[in-house]
Amino acid sequence: MAQPHQVLLIDNDEQKRQFLELSLRRAGFEVTTASNHQQALAEVERSKPGLVVSELRAPNVDGLSLCKKLKSNQSMSSIPVLFLAPDDRESTHAPALAAGADDIVTKPAFVRDIVDRAQTLVANLEHHTDAAPAAFPAFRLSLHDIDLVG
Repeated sequence: MAQPHQVLLIDNDEQKRQFLELSLRRAGFEVTTASNHQQALAEVERSKPGLVVSELRAPNVDGLSLCKKLKSNQSMSSIPVLFLAPDDRESTHAPALAAGADDIVTKPAFVRDIVDRAQTLVANLEHHTDAAPAAFPAFRLSLHDIDLVG
């Protein structure tokens, strides 16, 4: 990464939050943290991070509500959200994906996996931004312009 990307890390467990914060910093991210939903909302509005890494659900952390608010706000909808989920059941992941989550890591997870996923989401966002439709006006089309078969 050429310049550090701002990550908002949300976890109610201080020890886990500090460990993951240090790991993300070592990977080249600038990290701000929040321990609850209210702090997270205030921090998102203040700093407009390039990535949100959040517990899916934990005491005082409502990751689904936060994700829905981000994705419904036009100025924040492109911020990728990486959830840390307590299990890999469909009943856990489906609501997260429906809320707009960009990726989900099931706990327990290796910190390296979380960092790798964060780096991938940021790289994908950079690639998507670099290839925005405004840069390629000839490639703008809608589904009405395409014949779909099958």
